[in-house]
Amino acid sequence: MSRTPATTSRLSRRGFALGGTAALAAGTLAACNPGGSTTNEGGGDPVEQQDPADLAGKTLSYLYFTDGPDEQATRDLIAAFEKEYDVTVELAIVPFSDITTTLQARLSGGQAPDVARVAATAPFAGDLLVLDDFLGAEYLEEFSEGAWA
Repeated sequence: MSRTPATTSRLSRRGFALGGTAALAAGTLAACNPGGSTTNEGGGDPVEQQDPADLAGKTLSYLYFTDGPDEQATRDLIAAFEKEYDVTVELAIVPFSDITTTLQARLSGGQAPDVARVAATAPFAGDLLVLDDFLGAEYLEEFSEGAWA
C-alpha cells in the first residue's frame, strides 16, 4: 500500500497531529503510536507525536461528505471516539459533489477543518501531511484492501 496523507488544519502542526489521530480513530478506530519528535516526509517543521490522552477536552472539526447510508455509522464511530478520548467532534456534512470545492474554499480562507474526508488527495497536494511518521507505516493495514484496489 502507498502512503496516504491527511489534510492539514487551522491548528498548529502539533494540533494537527492530534486531529489526524482523531480522524483515523473516528473513521477507522485506528490508534496513535506515541513517541518522540519527527518531521513529515515532505519536509517542514518538526511535529511532535502525541499521546491520545492529550485529546481530552479538545474539540475537533470534521468535514465529511455523504450521499448515502454511511452517515449513521460515522456518527456512531464518532460517539464512541468522543467517549473513549473525552473529546467533542463537530461534524459538518456536505454532499459528495461539494466536498472538493468546500474544502478548497476553507483551506484558502484559513478555516481548515481538523479532519476532512476526501475522495481524492490530488486537489489538496499542498495541504497534506503523511501520517506514517505519527502512526507508523503499519496503520494502513487497518484499512480494508478494497479501499486501495
